[in-house]
Amino acid sequence: GPATRALLALREDARGLEVARDVLSRSRDDEARFHAVALFRDGALRRWAELAPGDRTGCADLALAFCAALPPDAPPFLAAFAARWFAAL
Repeated sequence: GPATRALLALREDARGLEVARDVLSRSRDDEARFHAVALFRDGALRRWAELAPGDRTGCADLALAFCAALPPDAPPFLAAFAARWFAAL
């Protein structure tokens, strides 16, 4: 959908990390959340060296909170990808 296309377009944008954080906190669309996880992971890893220690912790905390909040019936494609995202951070 439109949200997915917008998220994919932000992969190289410096604002991608913030947009992904917003989508993850507000969206209930599994496909949009999947792409937001990818956008957040890629942005965090790309900017990791320049992030302040508190921001790094915030990224890891968000990943953990997102994984913990997924319901047991979350689509496997989203749950597995989110778990790998947390492990990468």
